Amino acid sequence: MSDKKRHQPWEDVAFNKDEQFRLKRIAVIREAAHAFKKKGYHNTSLEDIAGALGVTKGALYYYIKSKKEVLFESHLLAIEIAKNAADYAMAQSDDPRQIIASMICKYFELSTSDKGVSAVLTEFEALDPAMLEVIAAKRAEVSKWFQDIVARGIAEGSLHALDPGLATIFAFGSVNWMAHWYDPGGPFSSQEVGEAFARFILKGLDAVPGEGSMREPLRLPQV
Repeated sequence: MSDKKRHQPWEDVAFNKDEQFRLKRIAVIREAAHAFKKKGYHNTSLEDIAGALGVTKGALYYYIKSKKEVLFESHLLAIEIAKNAADYAMAQSDDPRQIIASMICKYFELSTSDKGVSAVLTEFEALDPAMLEVIAAKRAEVSKWFQDIVARGIAEGSLHALDPGLATIFAFGSVNWMAHWYDPGGPFSSQEVGEAFARFILKGLDAVPGEGSMREPLRLPQV
């Protein structure tokens, strides 16, 4: 994502003051998330964020009060994006496989768009216990939703995962790591990556029934 696109909500002027405040606050969160991804949370200062946005540190304080608050809001925005992707997927189809594919593709699209955020999915130790509790509860809601979709697919016979909980950890672990490596200037668009990951994850959810218990030794090919 270009700097120009990332800064667009900050530069745009909304007629409604509340909406203008909301858009500029999101711009601060997005720019901070970008800086955290690039330099690391502990190596990024509020001065760095203000400088990237072309404003003074004093102006920045009008929208956020601390770096920790920005980190917290970055997590919340990433979860909101996941929920929006889930809502979108549910509106597209009743088929669990299609819901999973649509959700993953939409999540990649929203996360990498100029309205998204380079999700910061680490640095939990920097948050206060109360903040961690909020984040954990909201992440659990999204995980429970995905797990229920997988369980329904298993019950209906369209998916054959051995365990919905492990399937959810596998899927979210794969998708969330995108924040650490995806480069908009790289060889693949976010749509291409989203579709590829959707295929990988659905393939992983197609474990053949009767192939063996999860507790049986895995037979690996001899090298």
